[in-house]
Amino acid sequence: MNKIMFVFLMAFIFLSGCTSQVNDSEHPKPNTASAKVIDLNFSPALINELKSGQPQKDWIKVKSIAFGKLQVHLYVDANNRKPYHTGSVYAFIQNQGLLYELGDVSSSYGLDDVEAEQINKKFGEQGLMIMGSIGTPYTEMNLIGYDPAKGRLLSILALGKPTFVDLDGDGKDELVTAFQGVHLNEPNINIFRERNGIIERCDVAEATGNEYAKLLSEGGTAMLETGKLNEEPHYYHYKDGKLIEL
Repeated sequence: MNKIMFVFLMAFIFLSGCTSQVNDSEHPKPNTASAKVIDLNFSPALINELKSGQPQKDWIKVKSIAFGKLQVHLYVDANNRKPYHTGSVYAFIQNQGLLYELGDVSSSYGLDDVEAEQINKKFGEQGLMIMGSIGTPYTEMNLIGYDPAKGRLLSILALGKPTFVDLDGDGKDELVTAFQGVHLNEPNINIFRERNGIIERCDVAEATGNEYAKLLSEGGTAMLETGKLNEEPHYYHYKDGKLIEL
């Protein structure tokens, strides 16, 4: 009798153990390490249509730069002296024999700090051609665009040097400006996009509630680093107007 009870008891324990294993496999523990997703806040970029104009008669032309078919001419005040380390530098864009006024591109830092770069790359669905950029890497840069549909020159105000990079790995480059930081101003990234014919801009540091943002590349893959000073950084991939934390 005792042997029979022992056999039944062992069989009960065995079956209970099997049932418990089946239930565990049917109801796995939830994954609490899901990626954090941030919806970026884009707003219309500051864009100006360049108007024709002429430099003042006493201004001195100090430099000319070719942007494909365009020419950029830089002028300084008559009372400025070589090597033009300080003072305003005024830019005019020459297109088909006409001059278009861009304004002061040095913020009084002088000619040395003015940087110009030819780009010649299409941006957005409307076919806007980004001809180049001009300004200072410490303050503001002007992206020079040509709108072929309306035959007009545009200036898109940006912070930092522009670059085209495939942020989301879809084979299409996004327009990004990277500010390296200077004095008390921390590095930052601006992402540009076109939505319903409107060019929009996102300040990544501001959108993520952080003090700085950087563009990184690891193994050919672009990623964004954001954070606050003296704290651990956060790393993200960009996708469809969102940041996905790594």
